[in-house]
Amino acid sequence: MISPAWPIAGVLIALVACTFVPDGFVAVLAPRFSLNRYHVLSFFYGILFIPILRLILSRLWSVEDVQGHKDGSRSSVYGLDHGRLNLDLPPSMWMNMGYWHNESGDGRPMSFPAACEALLREVLRTAGFEENRQSSSGLQRHHRFRVVIDLGFGCADQTVSLMKNTMFQSPLVTGQMEKIQPFRSYIGITLDRKQFQYAEQRVRDLPNSSARLYANTQLFCADAASPNAWPKELRETVEAEATDSAETWVLALDTLYHFSPSRWPVIFYASQHLQASFMAFDLCIADHVAVHNRVLLRVLTKVMGAPWANFVTAEQYRTKLIEAGYKDVTVNDISEHVFEPLANFLDDRHRRLRFIGYGLGSFHAAKWMFRWWANSGVMRGIVVVAKQ
Repeated sequence: MISPAWPIAGVLIALVACTFVPDGFVAVLAPRFSLNRYHVLSFFYGILFIPILRLILSRLWSVEDVQGHKDGSRSSVYGLDHGRLNLDLPPSMWMNMGYWHNESGDGRPMSFPAACEALLREVLRTAGFEENRQSSSGLQRHHRFRVVIDLGFGCADQTVSLMKNTMFQSPLVTGQMEKIQPFRSYIGITLDRKQFQYAEQRVRDLPNSSARLYANTQLFCADAASPNAWPKELRETVEAEATDSAETWVLALDTLYHFSPSRWPVIFYASQHLQASFMAFDLCIADHVAVHNRVLLRVLTKVMGAPWANFVTAEQYRTKLIEAGYKDVTVNDISEHVFEPLANFLDDRHRRLRFIGYGLGSFHAAKWMFRWWANSGVMRGIVVVAKQ
């Protein structure tokens, strides 16, 4: 029996062939007409090629998932389809690459939400906020007013994590450690309206015991990359909080490489206008990348919706932060705890989802990309902290 994937693959091959031989495409659609007169058709086809290619690839992946389960289960009334009825609605909606480093050493694999929150904790730890694992009874709490401006907060998982009643230690000017809550005020900015609406409702629906969290949390839907284009309310809120706070921090957790035209306008604004310190998980390229790998990277970053201008080396990143006015800059490479473990997780998740008729869908491409980054070393995952 011919697989349903073959007709789709045939169409894909034909599309690719027509892309590289546009005259052939015109000849197929309009054999009686002059190629010179109708060459504009090839131009419009080139514009439509990428969306069509994405659609066909997504269909191929869905066909693969279905084919993997044609093992005679048609004779069953339900098979494993009822597995989807047992799935809980997401208790969390984390979305970053994660920090896949199991400190407990018990050998158990980390869950995706745990790895995502661990990445946030690693950024905080690098910035000088150490989680307090000891009892705080009998200790005097020093409440310093700190505000965090979160550039790209997703669905508010990191919002809740940052603002919940977790005690941290932070270095004082004297070098001693004070017991604090990490931040007393939170301003979040996201460009994705659907995620903004989800996050806003999620924070609003927190139990009454977390009323203080909502009171000190402000969420905005705007382009974090362009401070000059921020709505008046957002800009006034940010500048007022920064003026009134003892410390201002700007956080970007796995978001900055998407910023257009680049990450630097908001970083310069944070340093020079807000006098804010800066902490992030971000991507940079290796110091030496072969030409063919650089070409492939440029293609992938285009598909990711990430401007190529954002992909610099770690040293270039450090130099730019100093140019912005920062004096104390830390750049830690944590790639080994990010790309390969994430690719392994996606492999395992795909295998498990196929048992109940699902698959990774478009995350297949992401899995391949993370595996390539891990094996080639062309892309590096870094934790960056810059202080005034």
